[in-house]
Amino acid sequence: MHVEFMKEAYGLLYEIENLLREEIETIMIRKYGIGWMIKAPTLNKYKPLVKRDIHEFYLHELISLASSYDCINSSSASTLKKLRNITSIRNKIAHSKPIQQEEFYLLQEVYHELKGIFSHEQILV
Repeated sequence: MHVEFMKEAYGLLYEIENLLREEIETIMIRKYGIGWMIKAPTLNKYKPLVKRDIHEFYLHELISLASSYDCINSSSASTLKKLRNITSIRNKIAHSKPIQQEEFYLLQEVYHELKGIFSHEQILV
């Protein structure tokens, strides 16, 4: 039973991270064009991005990108806060440590909120 619970938690984490990757890349290409990893930091006077592929970014880096470049609109500040809170859950899952039921519920909540935010963003385009 516990193994299935952790598999499901990993699945949610996988979905969250990859949804962030896909949507950040889509939004950044829309805002800055194909070379967004070079253009965006320059135009915003941020340090250059060291990594050159969105798939190399870790969860905490994706959250930082989403926050710094307004990929998640400001009305969703609570979702950004929850995203920051799941980094410790991500570490537990990645290192095969059990998580609590409340942590699992937070993963579910963040996943559904992101789906709602990004589906709404698609409508606005």
